[in-house]
Amino acid sequence: MRGDSEVPGDSEAPGSRSAEPEKRELRGALRLLHSAVFLASFDRLAIAPLLLPIALDLDVPVEQVAAVATLYFVGYGATQVLWGFASDRLGRVRTVRIALALSVLSGVVGILAPTVGVLAVARLVAGAAYAAVFPTAIIYIGDSLPAHRRHGPLADLMAVSAVGMATATLVAAGIADLSGWRAAFAAPTA
Repeated sequence: MRGDSEVPGDSEAPGSRSAEPEKRELRGALRLLHSAVFLASFDRLAIAPLLLPIALDLDVPVEQVAAVATLYFVGYGATQVLWGFASDRLGRVRTVRIALALSVLSGVVGILAPTVGVLAVARLVAGAAYAAVFPTAIIYIGDSLPAHRRHGPLADLMAVSAVGMATATLVAAGIADLSGWRAAFAAPTA
């Protein structure tokens, strides 16, 4: 794993650190990855209950807003392999940080989007950015734990992703009803 000295124990000689600090460091990293995966999963499905509110607010047919959702998934699917190469070169943690920074920037543009075209570009970039998070988290677990200890953390990651997706459909609709669709997109950006 080139370029990633942030994997516990990667930057130092084997046995040079006690196991307990390494375990704490790993737990902290996994918590951060869980948060990132939750946000990525939330963002991925938040648009479904927002299609009609966006169409009404931007005064466009709902079909155009549905195309925005499609562009998000195109960006998400088209860039996962590229993020894999990036994580090999830059390191797992750095790759997730870059992806989250891009997702925040695209999220802000999406929140402020005056037209469906600007929203489409912002969501395309958001999908491309969030595409790095889940696969890189899986690789991080694989890099950081021996095979016999990976099952639990991987199952936790899957559960966090599922909760993020389920929460998105419920919470995004509620936020949109209370504060508008832009506020619903602000949730994973904040």
